[in-house]
Amino acid sequence: MSFAYNMQHADNSYTLDKILDEISGIHVIKNNNIACIHDENRDIFELTKGKISAHFKSGKKDDIEDIVLIKNTVYMLDAKKCMIYEYKNFKHSMKHYKTYPLHLNKNSDPEGLCYDKHNQCLLVACKNGKKTIREIFQFDLKKKKLNKKVYFTINAKKLSGSSSKKTFNPSGIAIHPKTREIYIISSQDLKMIIRLNKTGTKILSQKKLVATQFRQPEGITFSSKGDLYISSEAKNNKSAKLFRFKAH
Repeated sequence: MSFAYNMQHADNSYTLDKILDEISGIHVIKNNNIACIHDENRDIFELTKGKISAHFKSGKKDDIEDIVLIKNTVYMLDAKKCMIYEYKNFKHSMKHYKTYPLHLNKNSDPEGLCYDKHNQCLLVACKNGKKTIREIFQFDLKKKKLNKKVYFTINAKKLSGSSSKKTFNPSGIAIHPKTREIYIISSQDLKMIIRLNKTGTKILSQKKLVATQFRQPEGITFSSKGDLYISSEAKNNKSAKLFRFKAH
């Protein structure tokens, strides 16, 4: 099946401020602004056309890899502590929050987080796994706990370009708002984006990402219209970038 986005030609490309060199997670909010975090602390930044328009300071330093906003509540994924943080009304104050341990294997390295509205859960994508198997879990938003049963897996060995030296390691995950298809990106070793059906049981298409454009792609999200956004960390003296791709 054909890929809905031309990944070689972004419709918009934004060079980000240096403070966002380690940008790791993004989420589209009101007026197509972007809420984002970087992997050094829990501060939240709001971007308007690539420029910082708001900065919500947390005073907490952690390895934050992804972010999800549901109305006025923020969920953050801490990879090293294998934990999710919940902030309600974060724009008013970031002093109060709740923590939810994921109880995953210490080597799982969860890096991707997204909201599954249909199943009322968060999807947690793990960067590492047993050999070439990458696992995706569901975090129940009502029970506020991780479902121990694996939701679906990806066998990296079956992806084109995968080898013993280069393999698919998920760094971000997002669900298309109209088709409910699942998109996952990889930034380490094999830079690639894959598209799966809405249950994650079938890979529909895959695209390699050009390394000179996506130096370290970590964040992925969609607008309500289906526009695709990807963020890439700074690397090799090149600034961090935010890309927007319109659906074709």
